[in-house]
Parts: sequence; structure tokens; C-alpha cells
Amino acid sequence: MLAMREKLFSGLKISLLIIFLFTFLYVLLSYYFHFSRASSPTVIEGTVFFDENNNDKYDVGESGIPASVEIYDAFTGEFWEKSLTSQQNPNFSFEGDFRGRNVIVKIGNYFGKWRGDKAPQVLEKTVSFNLKWGQVKRVDFAFSQSRKLCRADKPFLGIGGYLRTDEIQDLGVSWLYTWSANENLERRLKEKYIPMLHKCRQEELQKILNWPTQGDYLLFLNEPESLPETKCRPEEAAVYFKQIREARPDLKILVAGNVQLGSGWGMDSREWLSRFRREYKRLAGKDPEVAGLHIHIYPKYPVLSASLLQMKRDLETWLRFRRENSWLQGELWITETGAYRQTRDFAFKLMLSWINYLRKQNEVNRVAWFIARVNSARDVRNWGSTALIVKNQKTELWDSFLSVSDKYVKVCSNLSSVGTLTPTQTLTSTNISSLVDTPTPVTTQNITLTFSPTPSPTPTPTFTPTPTQPS
Repeated sequence: MLAMREKLFSGLKISLLIIFLFTFLYVLLSYYFHFSRASSPTVIEGTVFFDENNNDKYDVGESGIPASVEIYDAFTGEFWEKSLTSQQNPNFSFEGDFRGRNVIVKIGNYFGKWRGDKAPQVLEKTVSFNLKWGQVKRVDFAFSQSRKLCRADKPFLGIGGYLRTDEIQDLGVSWLYTWSANENLERRLKEKYIPMLHKCRQEELQKILNWPTQGDYLLFLNEPESLPETKCRPEEAAVYFKQIREARPDLKILVAGNVQLGSGWGMDSREWLSRFRREYKRLAGKDPEVAGLHIHIYPKYPVLSASLLQMKRDLETWLRFRRENSWLQGELWITETGAYRQTRDFAFKLMLSWINYLRKQNEVNRVAWFIARVNSARDVRNWGSTALIVKNQKTELWDSFLSVSDKYVKVCSNLSSVGTLTPTQTLTSTNISSLVDTPTPVTTQNITLTFSPTPSPTPTPTFTPTPTQPS
């Protein structure tokens, strides 16, 4: 009995020793693989260069491109680091503990002149991927000039608000409107000036009925569903439209400067348009004869990536509404877009990303940045960040607008004539696309994001500043 007990005790000690050894080994290996490997920094590196021989690789002698390379958290949009490249040094590199994070690498070359070109280069591109311990990621951005023919003859980018003739010429503004029908501007600017019936008022209606130029475009109303100072019931608007159409069948009319999608601080724009059509059809026995639709799209979030996604979705909502309503088939103009009550840096980046995105949308015929200039304290407070001129002083956005104007950038269906930016990558034998974790990234212009759901914003009314214009 005693021998059996000693044998059993001996076996138990051996078992405990084995368990202890396995536990010790497990802890040791865990420490090595977790803490030791985690201490190795994650590296993101690459180049931004002009690919002269179009082989998607950086070769000795090829010129770098001056660019700002930035990395962000793809979920939150939080900015982490920035690195600058130059003509002489095309390389960028980031080191840090980015383990398990979805990372956006974004490059932007805004309006620096390069290689003696007259046209400022406006380039942006992003890639996103998930990083692991001690991993080295290489992302090379190759730029090659495009030789694709573009439709450059049609005006695209304009502005809302008054500019002098020399300012229009310097900026390359293709078209301009104010909040009226101004015959002096019409005489000076000819087809570049687009008149507007701003409100449902008889004195404004008479100016339109007596407009001196045949065949002009006319912007019919400005946010009639929302702002108290411009509000116009759809039934009242139908009466005004009928009078204009009967007296001036030559005018190409775009309705109705709508901005409000969903309920909030005004009637839903789609409801306003449906009621307008219904009332006009009752009065005239047919659908309104319009040349198209003009709308307003603004950002609703302080984070640029979230706002770009929201603005793209707003545009898609409008495009879908047009397809469902045959009477609105025709041209689509975005007559107001800008950075209301945002920062100047936000406005700067929004202009470059959003305007370049809109140029690639075949269903968008014209876009107007809002606003040209502001002077009053109230307007500066609300619109100073998005204006090109504040109290007669040019802002940083002047050069930004110049870089995306029709003067320098020609319109192509899917490429900019300035060039195309194509990312190539050497990712330690791993392709970028295979590294993007679920959920599936949502792609917007120049931004590839893996998004958590974005909360709906509280609607904020936009107050149109009183235009400054000559008599």
C-alpha cells in the first residue's frame, strides 16, 4: 500500500513538473512573440515621382514630385503624421506602432508649379490597408502624363457672387451668377453671366421678362423651400414659371436651387419640386419645360472624409431623383458648394477633392464654388472660410480655385488632362487590396475609407450672404 502511494505521488510530481514546464514555455514564447515583435516599429515608406518611362517603378534619374504625404486612422479620420517630398527627394517614410490599425496613406500635390508647367498640378490619391507587428509596407505613387483628348470647350467651374472683370480673367472663371438679373454684368460678361430669379417678387419677375439677351440660361429661384428671405411656395412658383415660359420661351430655365434633403429646417426639396410640377401641370396642362435642375450641396461634418462621403451620397440622391422624374432630364448644375462655417484648411482640402471628383461625373454639367467675396462682419463669420476674397483681400483659396479652374484643368470623363496618378506597390510580396479588412471600404473621390456608421447630423441652416454687386 505504501509503495503504491509513493508511486502515485511520484507520478503526480512528474505531471506537475510537466505542466509547469509547458506553462513556463508558453509564457516565454508569448512574451517573445508579443512584446519582442511588438517592439519592432511598423514602417510605411515609398516614393512620389514622375514615371517618365511608364514602368510603374522609380528609376534613377526620374524626378520626384513635391507632395504632402499624410497618414490617417481609416475609422475615425484622425490625422497622425505628415511627410513632404520634393523634386530632389521623392521618398517618404513613417515609423510607429500602427499594429492592427486600418491606415489611410494619402498624397496631395496642390498648386506648386512643377517641371516648368504653366498649369499647377492638382493630384490626390489614397490607399488603405491593415498593418501587422513589425511589418514594412511600401507604397509607390507613380505619376504619368495623360495624352487623352478632353472635352475642354464647355464651361464647367464657375462661382457664386460678384467679381470684377480682371478677377474673372485672372481666376479662369468660366461663368458667374449673382442673386439677380443684372444687365450691367450681362453687357460686360456676355454669356459668362447667368441671371437668376432670386425670389417670388414682381419687380424681379419684370427684369426677367424684359431680359435683353435671347436664349440665355436662367436660374429659377434660390432655396425656395427653406430660407425665410427666399422662401417661395411651390404653388406660387408655378405661377411665376408659367408667366416666364409664356413671355420668354427662348430662355433655358433651370429649377430651383434646392438644398434640403430630408426634414429638418425646411420642406424636403423633392416634395417642393413634386408640388411645383403638380401645380404647373394643373395650370398649363403639361409638365414644366425646363432645361434642367440646379441644386446646392454642402458638407455637414467637421471631418473632411465624412463630409465628402455625405456630399457624394447627396449627389447620388439627386441623380436618382432626376432619373425617376423625366421632366427634370437635362442639365444638372451645382450652383452652390463650399465650406460654410468650416475652417480655412477644411475649405482648401474640400475644394481640391470635391471639385476634382465632380469633374469626373458625366451627369454634372456645371459647378459653382460659393462664395466669391464677403465684406460684412456677419458674412465673414459664416462664409469667410470659403470665400476667395474677404474684405477686398485675397485668401489662400484664390490659388486653390486657380489650380482647379477651367483655365488649367480640362474636363475628361475619367482622367485629368494634367495627368493621372496611379499607385503601384511593393508590399513585402503582398498586394494592398488583399490587406483591406472587412467591412468593405466605401470609395469616394480620392478617399478610401473603412467606415464605422456615421451618425446623422443635426441639420444646420445655411444663410445666404447679401451679394455685393455693382449697380
